[in-house]
Amino acid sequence: MKSFIKKLMLIAGAATVLASASAQAAGPNSPTLQRIKARGSLVCPVPTSPYLGFFEVGSNGSWHGLDIDICKSVATAILGPNPKVNFSAVSWADRFPALQSGSIDLIAMFTSWTRSRDSKLGFQFSNPYLFAGVRLMVPAALNVKSAKQLDGATICAVAGSTGDRQLVNYLRAINVKYKMLTFENFTDVVSAYKNKRCDALSAAGPGLAVLRAGELKTPEQVILPDVVSMEPISVAVRQGDDAFLDVVNWTFAALIEAQRLGITQANVDAKRSDPNSSAEVKYLLGASPGVGEGLGLSDAWAYDVIKQVGNYSEIYARNLGDKSPYKLPPGPNTLWTQGGLLYSPTFD
Repeated sequence: MKSFIKKLMLIAGAATVLASASAQAAGPNSPTLQRIKARGSLVCPVPTSPYLGFFEVGSNGSWHGLDIDICKSVATAILGPNPKVNFSAVSWADRFPALQSGSIDLIAMFTSWTRSRDSKLGFQFSNPYLFAGVRLMVPAALNVKSAKQLDGATICAVAGSTGDRQLVNYLRAINVKYKMLTFENFTDVVSAYKNKRCDALSAAGPGLAVLRAGELKTPEQVILPDVVSMEPISVAVRQGDDAFLDVVNWTFAALIEAQRLGITQANVDAKRSDPNSSAEVKYLLGASPGVGEGLGLSDAWAYDVIKQVGNYSEIYARNLGDKSPYKLPPGPNTLWTQGGLLYSPTFD
């Protein structure tokens, strides 16, 4: 009997070791993660024309914007400081086939997390990195105060977007008859609006605010109070690669947790080396071991990300907020402790 119990204990111990080893290997066994590491670069999509605040091209030809920083964050977590990111130009409609084909590693391209995309197209979605609702903008000269006054109007929108479908449902619900004029890319949508081919422009609220502060500053524009939707903007990855999705999700979590803990791009080195830093700061930044465990990442991954791009509030501020040309308040894109929707899972 004692011999039998001893054998059971040995079997249980072996099972525990195997389970632990399997958990440790979960990150490295990700097909996408392996390809990125072998290639030495992350392949991210960019639209065929700029989308202000999210995808812009600088004077030196390099891309910058909020979604560019999201790609750089993930790349840094996987590849370390100053990672190589290859940007592949795709149309908004082609971003999903590009991910399905494997020509890009993920979609960080102002993409809404929806049921059909999640369940029918073979994708998985990350936790949201931005909350943005579809709104309508009209010239102030029209003296329109709400969408109910758009009966008979022509509305410009991007073809195939979730905002397009949600707007249709919204206008139907308030009994407004309209004509929809759609285009393949947002640049053509804006051009049509500027040339008065439509009476209203439909897009995500951040996009409209960026336009109103810049390209469409004059004549005066009004963003109507109607909130057509509140959409979670997330990263899409291929279905079944849970370990890669974990890396994406914990990268976002690190950006938010760094903001909560007061860790910035400027002070991250000091926070990491300070013996008086809290245990949670030391753990997040890899000064104490374990934060890379099970993800296939080094313990310095979160430190590298914050050093490279800053915390979440820094990313938002320089691309859309008070340090950008657009001065768009973060609204729901603030910490839950400040009345926003952002929170991080527990780093344990």
